[in-house]
Amino acid sequence: MHASPGRDLLLRPDRIWDAVKDGPVEEQAVLVRDGRIAAVGPHLTAGAQADEVRMPGCTLMPGFIDCHVHLLDEAAEKAPSAYQTLTAVPALRALLHHGFTTVRDLGSAHLPLNVSLRRAVEDGLIEGPRIVAAPNILSPPGGHSDKEPDLAQATDTRSAPSPTESTSCAARYANSPGPAPTGSNSPAAAASPQP
Repeated sequence: MHASPGRDLLLRPDRIWDAVKDGPVEEQAVLVRDGRIAAVGPHLTAGAQADEVRMPGCTLMPGFIDCHVHLLDEAAEKAPSAYQTLTAVPALRALLHHGFTTVRDLGSAHLPLNVSLRRAVEDGLIEGPRIVAAPNILSPPGGHSDKEPDLAQATDTRSAPSPTESTSCAARYANSPGPAPTGSNSPAAAASPQP
């Protein structure tokens, strides 16, 4: 819902909930000027430079913020970047129409296309909420967003004790008073299995 260029917008819902009071308040109006809330109150009137919108049966409230989204469809990550970017357009529209005015996109594994989406929303090319974009997902090798399946399977077992060795060391000190001593001359160091 946008005002005509150069005009204010006066919204008249049945109720307003401002996220400060415990519940909604009736008989309030909201004046929007230059895309920002300029005033909220019970006696606002539409001047000559305002479009008035009556909203019967509606409760007006602040926009939602989703702090963890991935706007790009992972199933399309092998597709050309233009197609990948276009897969986000329906999601952006749906988020906005369901009350989300800001989202934080935590990135994708390859191209930082969410940065381009942010700019397209800011420039009015596509409809969507404000986007706070992290260009790429940060993940260690073998982590949840590592796209190299061989790395996810790789493990180094040279330094890890076997389950039997771990159990025997733990059992030795389970009944000892206080914390196990440390250092190269401690009984714990002497009892630790050597690789």
